[in-house]
Amino acid sequence: MENDAFETIKITDWTQVYDLPEVKHGTAFFRGQANDTWGLKTSLEREFERLEIHEDNFLHKERALLAEFRRRAHLYIRDLPDHDDVVGWLALMQHHGAPTRLLDFSYSFFVACHFAFSTSSGDSAIWAIDDLWLRTCLDPQAYLREESLNAQVLLANKKLSLYHEEFKGGGRPKDLSNAILMIEPTRQIQRLAVQQGLFLMSHNLHENFITNLVCMAQMEASDNQNSASWFSDTKKHFKKIVFTKEAGRFALRELRKMNITAESLFPGMDGFAESLKQTVLAV
Repeated sequence: MENDAFETIKITDWTQVYDLPEVKHGTAFFRGQANDTWGLKTSLEREFERLEIHEDNFLHKERALLAEFRRRAHLYIRDLPDHDDVVGWLALMQHHGAPTRLLDFSYSFFVACHFAFSTSSGDSAIWAIDDLWLRTCLDPQAYLREESLNAQVLLANKKLSLYHEEFKGGGRPKDLSNAILMIEPTRQIQRLAVQQGLFLMSHNLHENFITNLVCMAQMEASDNQNSASWFSDTKKHFKKIVFTKEAGRFALRELRKMNITAESLFPGMDGFAESLKQTVLAV
């Protein structure tokens, strides 16, 4: 089902990107990945697979990660989210490299390109998801983007708090629906702001990202018969743009002209040091 859910587009020449509707009209958000064979997996999903954690312990382990991070984060950071702001805590965890159910996306195609090409040694990929389609799948009545995003953060906080409390000793919900939520923390993180970023979050931790996305679209299609095909035809709204190695390397030079480098995207010494790979070695 996963490969049937999205359209794959091959880019062999960088100039082809300017003909992509998602780039021309700015109607999507994007995720860059250095290897075109990688799927859309969260860091938490990868850790569950690596450690062979049983699915009955997924929510219990997520709760334990969150609790330990809350308990000790004050030793390293002073400005922390409110205790009940689960989304804010997950965003902070993601920002600092802890495993979470969040996937990083950007409203900027070119920022996503940096993440796809800067460490790639072969073909790479940009995932694109139509902004309006996803927001409409989530709430057909929410016409204001800000209103929609706020509602999703509130829903995520409510659901995660409930699940973590109910299943803190293990187990899983019996009626857990599949959905993808768009998450922009109410307390913005500097790096997220610079990268024009947002998070997409799977509602059902026991299914992968694409299954959550496709099932949500199918559910909306069944509830909206007049526009069923618009909701259910995910290939119109969900694309994987594959770049050849040569196209990606040329693109890095173009991105540098736009001032899209590690130094601009990761403010501070770490970003400057990382940027030397492109500004010195790749010249």
